[in-house]
Amino acid sequence: MDHPPSEEVPRTLEEPNLLWTPRIESEIETWQRTGVFPFPEMDLQSSQHFRGLSPIELRLIHHLSSIYRDMRLADFVQCTLWVQQVPSFFDAAFGYDFVMSSILALSATHIAWMTNSVETKNLAYYHRGVALKGLQGAIGNFSRDNSDAVLAASILLSWQVSDWGGWTSLMHGISTVINSMSSWKHISRFSLYIEDHPAFFSPQSMQSTSVSYDDESLFLANNSLHRLSARLPNVHPLAQRLHEILNFAQDFQSCSTSMQSSQLFEKLQPLRARLFWMPVTLVKANDMGSSAMVLLAQLYTLALAIDSSIPELSGAALGSLTVHAIEQIDTKLRYHQAITVRTEMSVSDLDELMHLPRLTLARHQIAAQSRLGPSRQEEAFVQSSTPPHRQHSPYSFQHPSLGSQPGTPDYPPPGYPSTPPMLPSHNFDDLSHPPSPFLHYGSPGSNPYSQSSPRPNSLSFDNRSLPGYEYSLRGDSPAYSPSSYSPGFIANSDEEAWAFGGHSPSFPGGDFRHESPHKGWNTIESDAGVFTFLIDSLGVKDVQFEELIALDVALLRQQRQVKQRRIEWEPLTQKYSPVYGVIFLFKYPTGDKSGDTPRDGHLDFDASENLFFAAQTIQNACGTQALLSVLLNKEGEVEIGPQLKDFKDFTGAFPSELRGEALSNSELIRDVHNSFARSSPFVDEAQRSATEDDDVYHFIAYTPINGVLYELDGLQPAPISHGSCSFEEFPDKVIPVLHRRIERYPANEIRFNLLAMVRDLRIRAQEIGDRDMLHQEEQKRNAWQWENALRRHNFIGFIGEVLKGVTASKLRQGDGAYDQWVEGAKSKTKARVEEKRKVGDVEGQVGA
Repeated sequence: MDHPPSEEVPRTLEEPNLLWTPRIESEIETWQRTGVFPFPEMDLQSSQHFRGLSPIELRLIHHLSSIYRDMRLADFVQCTLWVQQVPSFFDAAFGYDFVMSSILALSATHIAWMTNSVETKNLAYYHRGVALKGLQGAIGNFSRDNSDAVLAASILLSWQVSDWGGWTSLMHGISTVINSMSSWKHISRFSLYIEDHPAFFSPQSMQSTSVSYDDESLFLANNSLHRLSARLPNVHPLAQRLHEILNFAQDFQSCSTSMQSSQLFEKLQPLRARLFWMPVTLVKANDMGSSAMVLLAQLYTLALAIDSSIPELSGAALGSLTVHAIEQIDTKLRYHQAITVRTEMSVSDLDELMHLPRLTLARHQIAAQSRLGPSRQEEAFVQSSTPPHRQHSPYSFQHPSLGSQPGTPDYPPPGYPSTPPMLPSHNFDDLSHPPSPFLHYGSPGSNPYSQSSPRPNSLSFDNRSLPGYEYSLRGDSPAYSPSSYSPGFIANSDEEAWAFGGHSPSFPGGDFRHESPHKGWNTIESDAGVFTFLIDSLGVKDVQFEELIALDVALLRQQRQVKQRRIEWEPLTQKYSPVYGVIFLFKYPTGDKSGDTPRDGHLDFDASENLFFAAQTIQNACGTQALLSVLLNKEGEVEIGPQLKDFKDFTGAFPSELRGEALSNSELIRDVHNSFARSSPFVDEAQRSATEDDDVYHFIAYTPINGVLYELDGLQPAPISHGSCSFEEFPDKVIPVLHRRIERYPANEIRFNLLAMVRDLRIRAQEIGDRDMLHQEEQKRNAWQWENALRRHNFIGFIGEVLKGVTASKLRQGDGAYDQWVEGAKSKTKARVEEKRKVGDVEGQVGA
């Protein structure tokens, strides 16, 4: 339990202990005097809703706002169940006092939890009573205008209620409100929050939870907590918190089979409180090391386990709300490992202690996907546009206990007005739908891309999948199927800028060039996500690409080790088998004179009759041509789809030059290829020729065919044979060939990229029952989709709007702010140019 610092004492013994400090008093006095909200980072639609609040009420608002600011500065907002929604709740309170009372009650509840002050508990009770009374009136006049306010207050009160009847009534009420909002919930400021927890806020949430029921989850959660306890010494700052959680878990497990739901709900109150307040406490204490994050992940997993093991509680342990937070914590831990941040625990300990949270997370998502199928997640809670008939309002419940902790009185405390606990009945069947006041309002607290740590590889920092969201690039494309996109990692373009096939990476692709009337080919990146979804769009099944050479330290042990530019293959064969072939990108030696024979291996002119080999007849097509050189020679091992099969059959009798012409003129293949090029609104990449100043890069393929290791390079007159090679020997045989090619370059040349074409790793994960691996692969797919969407997007309009907005802001400031801004930018640019010139001069002297 937490205690305030010694200087934070109540003003008097009679007043609630609100942890006043001189700094807080000064900030609130300034706020009252100027009307300027002291937390601009919350980006509220309006701060006018705080006018007229008393100093005590402003203190409560200040407290929640401080939590949001501290969690945001610590980059930990997304690792909580609720903090990201605080700005949305504040905005929803504009014009609705009962929502403001719900917010004040939540703030007072937290302070009471910290101080154990009876007066503060009573203050929280009072505001909950006011909120319920206002909610009662809003339900009686439910409309599109006040639906967000009703929903906000209902969610806030559901977090604070401490009796079983109140919980079930509020949850039924929330689901009924959502059903009543079916025609406009997509513009609700809470729609994203609801869709992110579909099972929790569904009409079925009172009968089922969002995870599969089982008898072992709670047992496993207990064991995992014990393992963590064994690794934390008793003197560790977290030892006492862990001990309390472990005692709770053991006690709850022992009594879970003998108590009624109402009794178990009361037992849950310490857990529910910790789920909300422990992350805040840890950030406040600046105690967010790996041990603290593992403890939080296990606490969240315990909530999921309780919901899974005891379906009768209808999700009262709030497990469904913890899923995204577990993902974010796992991402942070993996990121720290990837960038070799020194942590309190070893990598093996972290992996062991996070095994159950990751496994539980994967089980949750698999169960959710199997239930939802291809439909949008919102269908989980919108079963019908017409709510079921009710004789009474779902909010009508007898004598609700409004306390947030065991021991909070079930009656109004002395000195506060009483609020009737009985709410009247209202029929939700006939709800009017006037225009929503929130049509043009954003939700600053519900942005799925904010507050997220960078992600070193395929790990998603905000893994919010949006099944069914179709982003069609071209409705009439003969090969491209609209895909679902979800937030994911944005690739570092500076590091990957060199990895373009064709010519200069300075002009990285066109703006949906598959619609270009010039019908050219654009450059595409040597990227596993690009190549995977490219072949998927061509109709290839159960194949993906994996990058074998990368700068990601966390993946070295799993994928490869690079020592003096040597590639160690053994770990790859264990994880990625079967490997159908590899695609190698390298800087093309334009200054070298081509000889009659290759430097390594020998030309096999007769092989073209027994395999697919096409000459490259147009620039920028080498990436797709290389992957097709592998795919079209693996028809018996890979399902290449009807389009590619038809193309292969059609060109089967052609010589390599005609095959190259047929490939270059295939609208289907070209359109799919160009759909993965980067947007370039100023230059048509397909019509630009390489110049002498350009660095030219080239893709080639290596694959075993008919017992021979072949190098398939469209710029060569025939396949290059590197000797006998079976399918099983391919990894061992191809690596020396790659080494010899790399060694032809200067020692400081590192611009190489190697992609392996392998079987879909999700299939392997399912075969071996590795749900953690399956979950990671699904996350990686989502990240690839998002990156591909960003590649296609033309950001010029967005940049223009941002520039216009900043310019208008500077002009409104007056006093020459605009001119100062422009001059400042010029000075900074000039300084950067001078710095670069100095660096260039120094490098030139060193080179001389």
